[in-house]
Amino acid sequence: MDTTTQVILIVMIIVLGSTLSLVGVMLFLVLKDLRVSIARFNDVLVDAKAVSEHLSQASVSIDDMVTGLKTSVNQIQSQISSPLGSMLGVMNFVRGLVSRKGGDE
Repeated sequence: MDTTTQVILIVMIIVLGSTLSLVGVMLFLVLKDLRVSIARFNDVLVDAKAVSEHLSQASVSIDDMVTGLKTSVNQIQSQISSPLGSMLGVMNFVRGLVSRKGGDE
C-alpha cells in the first residue's frame, strides 16, 4: 500500500470516528431534553386531572342541589293540587270575599 492511501484511510477513520462521537453526544443531549419535556408534560397532566376532579365534584354538588329543588317543587305541587289543599284554597277565597263584603257595609 502507498503511504498516501494509508494517510487517506487514517484521515477517513478519524473523521468518521469524530462524526460518530458527535452524533452520540447529540443523541444523548436530545434524549436528556426529551426526558425533561416528558416530566413537564406529566406535571401538566397531573394538574389537568386535579382540575377535572374538582369540576366533577362541583357538577355533582350542583346536580344534588337541582335534584333537591325538584323534589321540593314536586312536594309543594302535590300539597297544592291535593283535594284538601284545593278545598282550603277555595275556603280562603270565600272567606276573603265575605270579609270584603262585610267591610263594605
